[in-house]
Amino acid sequence: MSHKICQLALVGALALTPLMLISGCSGTPSIDTVASQQQSNAIELLLPEDDKLYYRLMTDFIQAGGEDPFPSIKMVGSPLADDITPRELAYLVSQSIVPYPDAAEVTYFEIKDGTAYVEFEMDIDGWAGVSNTQGRLTPLLELNLLQFQNINRVHRGRLPQ
Repeated sequence: MSHKICQLALVGALALTPLMLISGCSGTPSIDTVASQQQSNAIELLLPEDDKLYYRLMTDFIQAGGEDPFPSIKMVGSPLADDITPRELAYLVSQSIVPYPDAAEVTYFEIKDGTAYVEFEMDIDGWAGVSNTQGRLTPLLELNLLQFQNINRVHRGRLPQ
């Protein structure tokens, strides 16, 4: 599985590189719907077009509150293999946000009654400032996993016993 995820991550990174070079720094972010993607049933890795802006806006929101900037962040999609699993996609999203590779590992993933329950290594063994990383990861995780027809809700943590 690890080799497959590395291949998917490489494909995603290569697909995003030209977009990042062309787009540069944008002004005010805008909402980019994924309606056309959902109609085709293709799964994409959806990430912020401007990752520095995303980091700054979400960090400010997490630390100071106010209006959630996530809906206004422009996203770009990179097509993924047709057979990607929700767990693999969760890992790819985590890799894009989490600063420590081991902390991005998915330690628990289960889907029950339309809810995806997801736990990462960082949820078990964190570091100073991990809550900021978790806050930036969670909305991206939800946006990406909701592309799967059998998922209509994402919960960070294990399925309650």
